[in-house]
Amino acid sequence: MYADAVGCSDHMLYVNHGSEIILKELIQQLDVSAWVVQHPTFELFSFYCEHYGKKIIKVDYVYTKVFDIEIPTDKSNHGLYLVSPHNPTGHVFSLNEILKLSNHYKYLIIDEAYINPLQTMHQLPENCITVRTFSKMGGLTGMRFGVCISNNNEVIHKLNQTRPMFLNTITLKLVYSIIKNQSLLHKLYKEFEQVKICLSESGYSIVSAAGNFALLNCQSATYKGYALKPYFFGSQLFHRLTLTDQETFASL
Repeated sequence: MYADAVGCSDHMLYVNHGSEIILKELIQQLDVSAWVVQHPTFELFSFYCEHYGKKIIKVDYVYTKVFDIEIPTDKSNHGLYLVSPHNPTGHVFSLNEILKLSNHYKYLIIDEAYINPLQTMHQLPENCITVRTFSKMGGLTGMRFGVCISNNNEVIHKLNQTRPMFLNTITLKLVYSIIKNQSLLHKLYKEFEQVKICLSESGYSIVSAAGNFALLNCQSATYKGYALKPYFFGSQLFHRLTLTDQETFASL
């Protein structure tokens, strides 16, 4: 059913207990000794690289008036891990950029944690692997459902040799319900947009936003008592706020 929703074949799919577990399995199984990663990036990706003895090559984002990053193109024996949209910069790699980068790496993982997990899939080369989750923009925070999509039969076959961790019938029924009632996700996205409007009207400057977060140009470490995560880009300090639905946001 998920395959039909995103426009791919069943044999291209692997599901497990959240995208984190899928990333862990990919790091463990893919035959590369080093991964190029955006910096900052999803912390657990770096943790699992270190755990499995994979070298990490960090590429920093820079900020002038916009965020930018220059991904090296001389790493044909390496893997590349991209979070797109990127947390916290909001930077998105275009399809053309991904296709060009795929020519320079053995494997390219695109972590799409901050998009609608039911968004239609693009046709990608065999060395590209897409990972999605229902925990951010899928409306199922805490239920732990991740998806891996790849044209590479060998990658999917390897993943399917592992036992899915704790996928339960409640989670599967909720995923089914979301797929059948996608208007629930559209309602959530509209609420996030309203929350960003509220932030702007309260005097907060939103530098970037994607999915369920906004990066604020402010010096404060809290928002109404809610801790904000700090990020330095050069000498400039920003803080990230995780967005919630309007009712929860109003109670902060």
